[in-house]
Amino acid sequence: MKTKIIFVAVICLLMVACGIKNKTATSKNNYNNSIGLWSEHWEQDTIDIEGNVTYVDTLKISLVQNNLDIQCLSDSLLRYSNIQFKNDSLTFTAENIVDPYEAFFIHYRLKYNAKKQWYEGTILNSRQKTNKVWLKKVK
Repeated sequence: MKTKIIFVAVICLLMVACGIKNKTATSKNNYNNSIGLWSEHWEQDTIDIEGNVTYVDTLKISLVQNNLDIQCLSDSLLRYSNIQFKNDSLTFTAENIVDPYEAFFIHYRLKYNAKKQWYEGTILNSRQKTNKVWLKKVK
């Protein structure tokens, strides 16, 4: 009886360990898959039509000294910081540096959608406006 309990406990521990390893491997793959070119898309705002983002930026996500780095290839006036990847989630901040007298930030919280193979989530800007946004892989 004691042997059966120990055997079942060992099997359960192995199943848990394999599950954790598999999740880590998936997350690591999505981390590696995040490197490349991405097109940024914003959901249309039906309330503040003048505030709609109607253009598509191209973001380059790369690995620089073992850290993720983001550059906007279509707008050199954006600076990216606080780039974090954890549990298939990508968070970062974009700062519009066009006006040195007005700091304007956009905070991104994105989750990788494996089925659609893109990042989707929300932004919160320094004017406390939110919107849905997603990144589609270009290459």
